[in-house]
Amino acid sequence: MKTKQEKLDRAEWDFSQCFDGEWIACAEYEYGREAWRISPAFRERWEPTRNYPGCSVENGNKWPFSVAEWFLLWPEFPEKAFLSVPQTERKSRGQLHEKLCPGWPDVQTTFRDVMQHNAATVEAGVNRIDGDDGRGGIISTAAFNIDWTLPNETLCASFREWLIQNRPPSVTQRVMGGASSAERQAQADLKALGALRILRVVPANRARDETRKITGEKDGLFSDPPAWSKAKKRAEKRLRELIPTESP
Repeated sequence: MKTKQEKLDRAEWDFSQCFDGEWIACAEYEYGREAWRISPAFRERWEPTRNYPGCSVENGNKWPFSVAEWFLLWPEFPEKAFLSVPQTERKSRGQLHEKLCPGWPDVQTTFRDVMQHNAATVEAGVNRIDGDDGRGGIISTAAFNIDWTLPNETLCASFREWLIQNRPPSVTQRVMGGASSAERQAQADLKALGALRILRVVPANRARDETRKITGEKDGLFSDPPAWSKAKKRAEKRLRELIPTESP
């Protein structure tokens, strides 16, 4: 008879087979799956995007970054693990994603939209418009009157003051440090998610030995119960950022 841990497919918790350049995509995919699994509100919010009419590979339309993207490029979402897709296929889809969605947001398009669509609200005295960023956060569009006679230092100081007064307190700031840093953050997030999933079926005092049997690594996924607990908390925190009103 299989143990509970054996029933948990390796692709669900061991993400070491990701190749460089796909850590971020894998993390967003897998945390999206996890949020889908534990949060009815998350599912209710994103289920309609399965058939979002603007999402079409054939006509080459671009679409906002959201779970709708996974339904389009990743028909396995949310039922199957990211690593269940063969590596060559993952690379091909990643290239297609770059072709259809080359960067988000598109600054020029965003600025043009601000000028064309938000002029009335700006004239009415509203200089900040908040919206959903498609990932459970907030994205704002703002308009400013800039006096170009002022030195850059003064303008930067004024904008910093505006940020202090206007930043939504409920939004967690990302840790930024370049592409390699973002990849490392995603890699650590995935390892933490693996710990969270393993600890649902294996007690912390056995998790190291059980994962070591499968990975062949000396310490398994993590070396000792405190490390497993710390990783689990990291994954839970990341999930709360996706579904702020619910706990994993």
